[in-house]
Amino acid sequence: KQLGVVDQHQRLLGRLLEILAEEGWLQRTDEQWEVTSVPEIQDPQAQINTLLAQYPTAEAELTLLERCGPKLAQVLKGEYDPLQLIFPEGDLTSTTKLYQDSPGARAMNTLVQQTIASALERMPQGRVVRILEIGAGTGGTTSYILPHLPVDQVEYTFTDVSPLFITQAQEKFRDYPFLRYQLLDIEQTPESQGFGSFQYDIIIAANILHATRNLRQIVQHVRQLLV
Repeated sequence: KQLGVVDQHQRLLGRLLEILAEEGWLQRTDEQWEVTSVPEIQDPQAQINTLLAQYPTAEAELTLLERCGPKLAQVLKGEYDPLQLIFPEGDLTSTTKLYQDSPGARAMNTLVQQTIASALERMPQGRVVRILEIGAGTGGTTSYILPHLPVDQVEYTFTDVSPLFITQAQEKFRDYPFLRYQLLDIEQTPESQGFGSFQYDIIIAANILHATRNLRQIVQHVRQLLV
């Protein structure tokens, strides 16, 4: 409260302090934090440039770090909208690179694509397979999957809680006629949003379920959708 951190971010601040403790900069003593090692403060822009020269494939991560880091205090105090840092004026460029082109994203998305392909091989021939993607966002994972799907055997439903992502996806994936688009907030019951129970053979949720308030309830909602 003395630092002006808003209620909604106080748990986050606590976790940030724990991370500093894990790295040896702080230690917890009763109800207080003690500085155990003082870091050498360097020019942030110079550090970003050095890291970018060493790790050019991490451009997306470093771009977001450069944009978000200087505003962290303002975000914690509720003085700055964090969504404007991640999606400035609705621009998805940086986050698309992060979830589609960064080394970690490429590895995980390729693994998802291979898993889907393996699952499709075991499906009965001639049957239309229904795939639902929850929290599809920028379509980073989607873009790895779609080119490998049999056009006449798949119905793919792209969902997100944000109309912005739906609109962007309709433009990005306009060459895939088997794609459907629908808003879905997985924290609410799917039935109340027009989704029938036990309809989908495969459900994809990349980097999304952990961001919900009640994971047990969310998993129940997902299971209600699965055949």
